[in-house]
Amino acid sequence: MLTVKEPRRRNRWAVVTCILAGLAVSCALPASASTVADPDPIFTQARINFQFQLNHRDTGAPNIFFHVSSGTPASVVNMMEQEVIITDQFWSFVRPINHPVEVYLADDSRIADLIAAYEPTLTPQGDAGGWLQDIANRIKKTDGGLFGGGSPAYDRNNHANFMLHVGTPSPDGSGFWTQTPSHEYTHTIQRYLLGSDFGPLYTWEVEGQADYIGANFAGRNSNTAFQSYWAQMLTSIPAPKNGGVWTSIAVESWFKGAANTQARNLGGEVSQINYILGAIAQKYLVAKYKLTGVEHYYADLAGAINACGDGDLATHPQCDGLRHQIFTKNFHMTLESFYKAAANLAASEIKWALKTSLTLSPDLRSYQLTPWSNLHLTVNPDPTVDVPVYAPSYTALNALSQQNPNGSASESPYPPNTPAPNRTCPNNEGGHATLYGGAMTCTNGIWVLDPGQSIGTPSTP
Repeated sequence: MLTVKEPRRRNRWAVVTCILAGLAVSCALPASASTVADPDPIFTQARINFQFQLNHRDTGAPNIFFHVSSGTPASVVNMMEQEVIITDQFWSFVRPINHPVEVYLADDSRIADLIAAYEPTLTPQGDAGGWLQDIANRIKKTDGGLFGGGSPAYDRNNHANFMLHVGTPSPDGSGFWTQTPSHEYTHTIQRYLLGSDFGPLYTWEVEGQADYIGANFAGRNSNTAFQSYWAQMLTSIPAPKNGGVWTSIAVESWFKGAANTQARNLGGEVSQINYILGAIAQKYLVAKYKLTGVEHYYADLAGAINACGDGDLATHPQCDGLRHQIFTKNFHMTLESFYKAAANLAASEIKWALKTSLTLSPDLRSYQLTPWSNLHLTVNPDPTVDVPVYAPSYTALNALSQQNPNGSASESPYPPNTPAPNRTCPNNEGGHATLYGGAMTCTNGIWVLDPGQSIGTPSTP
């Protein structure tokens, strides 16, 4: 399935750059800058967990092939390449850096050249929906430049791939732009874990994770820079469907509605709400379970691919139960409990963002040098490397789901769609059930064995 990030056009911030020998270089930081406190402990702990993973990345030269449209300014190319390389190193805890990745780069004036080089390499799945031409059309209609990217399915050589484009001069002080390379790269990791099939994922899990990782990369060298961009991002959220503000009730209602997924419209527009509320939800999970725990969850979802199909619950109702079961298995809470916790966090942080955005400069260079200014990373492209296309967990779990399309990705010994220990029991708090002679009670959304009870075998009366 194709996931294309909606290219975001933002107003160019009024910034000051230093010019030397015709080249833009990073300016010195101001002598003083406003600071604000983190909004909550979740914000702080998630940031610590991100920085830990960044500091423990594989610092080798990744197997990346850069395809740069001729004439694209060197400063633009350098930014894109350095950000992609360090993101590849960051994700080495999931996918080793010897896996090939194809990246196509251009400035907006050369988007036709990028498409001419890129489109023939894509599979019909990766080229579906006319998304590349849609980007080209938007660029033509946009004054002052458009930036964004797209990360479709694997190409005809089974290589991960994505594209990036930006107007010139690029808005290097804007987090909305500087988060884009790592955002798009994150989609290749999702595809690696899920066999390029996003059917089991909620849309907010697809785009929210990419936006959360991108935000951290955009402000990775300064917590104040990260605060600034986080506040900008949260205040850019569209209003709730029925108007008003994003209260915890409104956010929780949105998450519950977003759980009723439909088949994705290839090339269609994805609401920015998925990006922003999804990023807040990801931050909550990263703070509680670290990035390794979140990635384990995404890997486990590979076991639901066959049951979820294209993600349309109307035609694949069994997908809903598996999603709940896999979430609870990994995070020890029901999705309903999570929605409530994420909603409280989102409502609080949006209020914080409204105040913070009035205090901090939107130009992240007020608080940090451009993050790539001191990077001199290199790549080691090797087309002959022999590596598995997808994660081992995908291979094993997808094979299991094909054998038992309605069953559990965790190889549950119990029948599918039946109350069983540790399975969810939505909307049945305090309810009772029995399985093979063992009595259970629905407690905090989970079937729990009653004291002294045990599960027998199918032959046990």
